[in-house]
Parts: sequence; C-alpha cells; structure tokens
Amino acid sequence: MSRPTRSDARRNAELLRVAALRVFMSRGIDAPLDDVAREAGVSIGTLYNHFGNRDRLIDDILPGAAAAQLARIRIAAETTDDPRERVERYLHEVFAVQASDRLLSDALATLPSLPADAARTCQEVIGLGRRLIADARDHGASPLLDEDTLVALILANSTVQRGGSPKDWDRLLITLARA
Repeated sequence: MSRPTRSDARRNAELLRVAALRVFMSRGIDAPLDDVAREAGVSIGTLYNHFGNRDRLIDDILPGAAAAQLARIRIAAETTDDPRERVERYLHEVFAVQASDRLLSDALATLPSLPADAARTCQEVIGLGRRLIADARDHGASPLLDEDTLVALILANSTVQRGGSPKDWDRLLITLARA
C-alpha cells in the first residue's frame, strides 16, 4: 500500500507545473529546467524527483495548456459559416497563439518528438485545421491550401516567432494561404 503524498510535495509539484508553464510559454520548450525550478522556488532535485525528466514535465503540463488554446482557436474559427473564412480565422488565431505562447508554438513545430499525451493534444490543433481546410476545399477554396501547406505555414511561423516576427507577418501567411 502506497502512502499518500505529503502536502508539501503536492504543493511543490503544483508550483513546478505553474512555473513550467510560465517559463516555457515565455522562453520556449527548451528553456533550462533550472529556470523552472528557480521560478518555482524549489531545487532542481525536487523537479527531477517529481517529474523525472523534461519529457514527463512537458507531458504533464502541455495537454491542458494546448487544450485551452485549442478551445480559443476553435471558437475563433466557428464564428462564421463561410468555410474559407473559418480557415482564415483558424490560421489567424493559431498564429496569434504562436506569437504569445512559445510552449505551444515550439510544441507544434516539434510534434513528432513530443511525449505521447502532449503530441496527441497538439495533433488536435492540426487536425482541426485539416478538417477546416477539407471543408473549404469542398466549397471551392484554392487547391494550393492543403494539409501539407497548413503544416508548413505553422512550422514557418514557429521558426519566425523564435526570432520575433516582422511587421504584418501573420497577414503575409494568411495571404499565402489564400493563394
């Protein structure tokens, strides 16, 4: 029979989750774990004791963070009945999320190498875009906009966001998607 987790251990785990979200959202998925521990006010040993490694920490925090952003993206896309406009709103919102949330931006760019739960949740963001694109193409949207183009646009945006996006970058990407 296992003993219940001590209250201080539960508190430290929650402090680490909150700190990891804050650090990874602002500095990206590769931010040093020492920074996460320092932000949480605990030792790096405490971080490793609770999560074991970076992948397990990411797998613990990313699904919830990505689900919240997916809801935001879905709501933006569903505010119109026009299938083409839904794709534009989806892209605009994904690009806005990537600009403000380095964790999700990096996760979308490194999808194949993510831990299982994190990858599944990020795949839902891509899956929504694929469904919206298929619907828009069924309604006469450009055949140039397909699933591969979607992934390429998201990857390109992630790469550019790491260095700070140039003025009107998101409008350029959406214009490319319309072509």
